Amino acid sequence: MKVLLGDFNAKVGREDIFRPTTGNESLHEISNDNGVRVVNFATSKNLTVKSTMFPHLNIHKFTWTSPDGKIHNQIDHILIDRRRYSMSKQKNAQCSYGEVQSQEIKRRRGYQPSSNLVKDENGDLLADSHNILNRWRNCFSPNHLEVESAIAKLERNKSPGSDQISAELIQANGEILRSGIHKLVNYIWNKEELTDQWKESIIVPVHKKGDKTDCNNYREISLLSIQYKFFQYSSLKF
Repeated sequence: MKVLLGDFNAKVGREDIFRPTTGNESLHEISNDNGVRVVNFATSKNLTVKSTMFPHLNIHKFTWTSPDGKIHNQIDHILIDRRRYSMSKQKNAQCSYGEVQSQEIKRRRGYQPSSNLVKDENGDLLADSHNILNRWRNCFSPNHLEVESAIAKLERNKSPGSDQISAELIQANGEILRSGIHKLVNYIWNKEELTDQWKESIIVPVHKKGDKTDCNNYREISLLSIQYKFFQYSSLKF
């Protein structure tokens, strides 16, 4: 059985995303940075923060009081193995804390602490950095509808890039090509590397006015690959 207790200088809040780990009986509504760190650690080690699960009166929850007696904080905590957790025994549990000497962490007005936690497809919290990264990658990975929408947004009657593939050619083909494009987009998304041809840009001078032999009377336009453009469109979710 794993038990970890002490002064974490951490205010653990009652945020909904933390409830599986912290419950809903904390003295504080919003977590500070140390509180988020405690929750991240507890989740990664399969622990629960027992000190914020007991339905006590607020006067029995705080473990630190300012010298003037006006500020009360609950910054000592007990973490216990989740496998040993029992809701039926929770009401009869008793916790005692030693003396705590700390300074109040002052939060800027309107400050909201950040959280590294994220839920998986089943709604369970993830704490491992590798799993969190994969979750975000999968979450923002372009889906089939987004790729189709990106293809539809391509402007017609525009000059193609170095691959000479026009928007009309892509839009005129059916489901087989779109499915192939979707696979290509996701391959690039997961590989995190564009093909060399998509990185190429053809610079074309366009005459504005005046003497056509004077380079200063021209502006330049860049012809990019049409495939690169719909990759951009399908990757943006906002």
